[in-house]
Parts: sequence; structure tokens; C-alpha cells
Amino acid sequence: GEPQLLNQAVYPKSGTPVYFIGLHPQTGWDNNNDGKSANYTFSGAQDVMFAPRIEGKYADPTNLVFDVPVLNFKHLLTWLKIKIVAEDATTRDAWGKIISIKVNSHDRVSVVIDYTSAEGFVYADHVEYSTVGDGWFPLYSNDGTDAVFPPTSGYDMEYYPNVTAPQEVAYVLCSPVDAVDKMVIAGGEEVDSPEYTLQIETERRSVTLPIDLMKNATQYFEGSTRGKCFTLNLTFRMGNTIVVSADVEDWTLGGMGIVEL
Repeated sequence: GEPQLLNQAVYPKSGTPVYFIGLHPQTGWDNNNDGKSANYTFSGAQDVMFAPRIEGKYADPTNLVFDVPVLNFKHLLTWLKIKIVAEDATTRDAWGKIISIKVNSHDRVSVVIDYTSAEGFVYADHVEYSTVGDGWFPLYSNDGTDAVFPPTSGYDMEYYPNVTAPQEVAYVLCSPVDAVDKMVIAGGEEVDSPEYTLQIETERRSVTLPIDLMKNATQYFEGSTRGKCFTLNLTFRMGNTIVVSADVEDWTLGGMGIVEL
């Protein structure tokens, strides 16, 4: 009657199925009083996944031969990779070292668990996101340490022509959003509808950078960003200008886009 770890499962000899769900990370989850919702508060440095209900049972109860259940884990977050470069040495010096970069994000996910339903798992009906903290995540270093990026000493940007492309320096796993095309405001005017916002602080400047995702040079990205990876290429220029181009992946390359802000 109580939940069991998969390797401790005991199937009834009657052939009655036993139902399973999967949660990742393995620890850190809590549930509501009736056990129908699993909740996790995430930091932006780890993936969070959920495997919807499956069933296992003895295929041949007489000989205790059982079917092997397969859990199909689904990503619950959006993966942002950050690449950075300065236009030239003068630009790098004008901005100074990067002191802080943050992205807006919820930090808590709740998954509805229904062992009795034979219907398929639908994200919109089963997953919700909320905010426990201040609504902002730091970035994390991609050097294998998963330390907060940049370090306390700051990050000294690479610049052209010393490098030939933006340098991948950080990542964050944040809450997904439902991306839309242009928004129509009062009067019928169409305006950009940024999905994420970056707050960037350097030694000499601070900017707020809206990120309006595009799937190519002319089309805006639409739909849920859940389970997708976006590579944001930040090119720092003179003044308070940062040019952003984005590659979007479904955990593999799925398209690209360029936007100037």
C-alpha cells in the first residue's frame, strides 16, 4: 500500500498491475497531504525531470515472469547556455569585468500525480510553477564546478580578434515560459514580447536585457520552452548596446535566430 523504490517492488501473483512514477533528482521532493502532488524547489544548477505513470505486473504469474517497466523521463525546465564576447579591446575596457548576471525565473515546480488515471500525461494539466525566492537566478559556470558565474573576482570578457566567436561561459536551468509572437497593445500596435530578462552588471555599467526568442532570423519562437535549450550569444558593444543571437534546441539543435536590443 505504501510507495516503494523500484528495486523493492513486489508484484501481486494475481497479475494486478503496480503503478510507478519517476522523479529526478532523487531527493529534495515533498508532497501534499494526500500524496497527489510532488513539489521541488530548484536552484537553476540542476535538471528536474518527471516520468509519468506506467504500470508493471507479472506477465506470467505462475512462473513469476514479469514485464520490465520503462520510465519515460521528461524535462521540466528550460536550459539556457550563455556565450559572451566583446566587440574589441576598447569595448571590453569600457564595460569592465562582468560582476553579475541574473535571469528571471520561478524556482518551484509542482507535479500532479494520478495513479488511477489511464489517460495520457498532459503538461498543461499536471505541471505548475511558482516563486518562493526573489524570482531571479544567478548563472552557473560551465567549467565543471557548477559554481555561481561570474566568480567574486568578476569575469574579464574575451574580445575580437583574440577570439573568433562568443565564448561559452555559463548556463542556467530555469522555469519554462509559453513564448508568443508580437503582442498587440491598445490601438492595435504590435510590440515585442520578451520571454526572459537578463540583469547584467559590470564594473562600469548596469543593463536590463529583454530576450525575445526567435526560431530564425524572421520568425519568433512560439510555444512552450520546456525541454528546449537556447544558446544566447551576447556581443558587448560600445555604449549600453548588447547584440543577442540565439540558437534554440530541443536538447538538440532545433533552429537559430538573431535579435538586436
